[in-house]
Amino acid sequence: MPTGGAVAGGFRDVRVEANSATGFLLGAASAALIDQASVLLNATGITVNAGGTLFLGNSEVVGNGTGVNVVLGGTANSYKTNEINGNGADVVGTLTVIPLQ
Repeated sequence: MPTGGAVAGGFRDVRVEANSATGFLLGAASAALIDQASVLLNATGITVNAGGTLFLGNSEVVGNGTGVNVVLGGTANSYKTNEINGNGADVVGTLTVIPLQ
């Protein structure tokens, strides 16, 4: 697992389920495109910390304690093609809706 410097990754067709902490955790200087993912039954589905960037599309974030947690200074973008519902709190912080092009 990378621990330093800038990290970028793409995740497609993945399932992150039943973690006692966070399913996807984006730290400072990290960026991720998460597409067609199922993020289910975690304490927190996705966390974007300060300095992290998320692009989320065609994914379901359901049944988590918190669906998407965007810490102050983190950037989270949604392509409006996601199902984010049925969580204790669906979104904490700001999830910016961006258009498909």
